[in-house]
Amino acid sequence: MLTLISVIVVLLLLCLLLPFILIMLKPKSKPFNEKVLAALPKFKQDYSTLSERSSYATRDGSRLDYRYYPADSRTVVILLHGISIDGQYLHGLAELLSRNDIAQVYTPDLRGYGKAPARRGDCDYIGQLDDDLADLIEIIKEQQPDAKIVLGGHSAGGGTVIRFAGSQYGQLIQAYLLLAPAVSPNAPINYTEEESTRMVTVNLPRIIGLTILNFLGIKRFNHLKVLSINKLAESSDGFETLALSYRLTTSRMPGLKYQDYLRALKQPTLLLIGEDDEEFKANAYEPLFRQYNKADIRILPKGLSHDTMLLDPHTFNAVKQWIYKI
Repeated sequence: MLTLISVIVVLLLLCLLLPFILIMLKPKSKPFNEKVLAALPKFKQDYSTLSERSSYATRDGSRLDYRYYPADSRTVVILLHGISIDGQYLHGLAELLSRNDIAQVYTPDLRGYGKAPARRGDCDYIGQLDDDLADLIEIIKEQQPDAKIVLGGHSAGGGTVIRFAGSQYGQLIQAYLLLAPAVSPNAPINYTEEESTRMVTVNLPRIIGLTILNFLGIKRFNHLKVLSINKLAESSDGFETLALSYRLTTSRMPGLKYQDYLRALKQPTLLLIGEDDEEFKANAYEPLFRQYNKADIRILPKGLSHDTMLLDPHTFNAVKQWIYKI
């Protein structure tokens, strides 16, 4: 009897130790996939007409930056940036939509990002970005009660949009715009290690360990970094966010059970991706999304990469026509 109890105690101790062992593991750093990167077109745009930063107050008293592009339109597009750079690089598309009176555009710098965040690459708790966006939407609606709110995002920004759709705030949005969106580390849109650019390194064992600890109510280790970005030196401006904590990473993505979030995309949804996207498999979106929602999925012409699709006329025309219909 004592032997059986001893075995059970040992097994329980091992189960309790497992998540701590997992969070101590570090992934091996891998070199860029030079073959993929060498074939990419350059992503350059004119920032001479970049909108000035403004800020808004969140429920915790923080102030977060955003850029605003006005238009003679009741449609408001809130456009979310990717995993490492703030909203500045969305300027080209935002200005086109604004200048042609298709939509007013806000490009917020999410918490943990921007020129001078309180803590770069971190937030206070899982889901704080949802609360921040809800606060921004509330301010917009106070100023423009008849505004039609479209929440859009590029890359990881698209993942943040999908997460928001499945949150308690999903009903605040009238339509969703997904531009080459990330979904989840285990989604079938991701390339294999050999095919990928290897620009982003995800510490999956640590994510699993921290997820287990959070399930047990232990959140004191959520500040640990679980995602890192290997930025090319020639494309750096010094304000990138190159390492993300577990709580910020989790706040930016639907998570491992992404299917529930895809089901939450009940409002009109447009998904655009370039045929030659180097981060995600363009042809994998249709079969994945069709299982869970009725998103309008369009593959843009050959030659458009993950970033260059943002500045292409095909993207602007597709978004313009879609906004007119919703």
